[in-house]
Amino acid sequence: MAELLAIAARQYKPMYAHVYEPVGYKLVFQDRPGVGWMAYMPRILIEDQVTHAGALIPVMDGKDRLGTIIVSVVDEVFNETNPAHTNIAHAIEIELVEQDLLPLNMDLLMPPD
Repeated sequence: MAELLAIAARQYKPMYAHVYEPVGYKLVFQDRPGVGWMAYMPRILIEDQVTHAGALIPVMDGKDRLGTIIVSVVDEVFNETNPAHTNIAHAIEIELVEQDLLPLNMDLLMPPD
């Protein structure tokens, strides 16, 4: 799944992308997207910034780094009904918001000037 997300990031250069079941996944912040199983951000992130992540995968376009995929659960498929899975994803969301790294939904809908 991470490779598909990386391919989409290289192709479309999104401001944010994530993989989760939107019907069953409960967001921590209603005005921001969730992380769920994994999320792509067009920035370099390090372990000190996202301490709860199961993995941080660099997304490369040739020799250029486009961004990072944050994976919340690495040893199995994310299940939004599993409290252990959602707790990890929510902790990541909180970490990102505390650092002003998780965008607002409104910002994702409106391109920057």
